[in-house]
Amino acid sequence: MKKPKTPPSSKKMWEILTDDPDRFSKLLQASTGPTINGKYLHWDELLRRTPPDGFKHEEWWFALKLNRNQLYKSIPLKDQNGESFKYAEVAPIPERLHFTAQIAGGQIHMPDEITNPETRDRYYVSSLIEEAINSSQLEGASTTRNVAKDMLRSGRDPRDKDERMILNNFITMR
Repeated sequence: MKKPKTPPSSKKMWEILTDDPDRFSKLLQASTGPTINGKYLHWDELLRRTPPDGFKHEEWWFALKLNRNQLYKSIPLKDQNGESFKYAEVAPIPERLHFTAQIAGGQIHMPDEITNPETRDRYYVSSLIEEAINSSQLEGASTTRNVAKDMLRSGRDPRDKDERMILNNFITMR
């Protein structure tokens, strides 16, 4: 993943545009708010779009930043310069979050295997087996799922270090 390009300095753009009040006024009039066609774009994404007639990408970016500044909320997390991170809630994010909260409320269900006392223990052991195999394979164990499951279910001794790793993970989780 490539690192995004650093946007132009707002301070520098402020100095340039305040030297020409007429241009600054026209830029503010051409501004579309904190988004472009309803999308919250980063500098990298803005560079791939055509700015309003007569303006450069840097000026367009500055107008966006001015509109976003009114919406910013700070969080207690600091960057390497000691400045608080900020975010802006722009449409349609609040509406989508509200919709998600509405449909998720009271809709969380558990599979019958978990709630049924007769199958709960079997479900629990199957989950432990799967987790032991997955985590061991991520750590480098090399064996098939079927062989590993058979070993754990039958209780046979491991044949090699890979099976030993799976058994140890299973015992630890249990």
